[in-house]
Amino acid sequence: MSPPASSRWRTAVSVIVLSFLFISPATAIYCDEDDCYDLLGVTQSATVSEIKKAYYKLSLKHHPDKNPDPESKKLFVKVANAYEVLKQ
Repeated sequence: MSPPASSRWRTAVSVIVLSFLFISPATAIYCDEDDCYDLLGVTQSATVSEIKKAYYKLSLKHHPDKNPDPESKKLFVKVANAYEVLKQ
């Protein structure tokens, strides 16, 4: 005879929750297909101020008002997205 459905449900949920606790997070954080840290040119151990400094430097270089190249505009969008993800 199998255990009641509520007991099986609690066991399944417990296993799932515990598995999430023991899974180590990925070391890289991706912004679409690119690594956010690589886009900004910083290491994964960079501080918030280093990330901000790298973002401002790249944004001045690739901003559409400063650089008319269409590829530069695409890179500016990627850099801005990477900064939004990493600025926490």
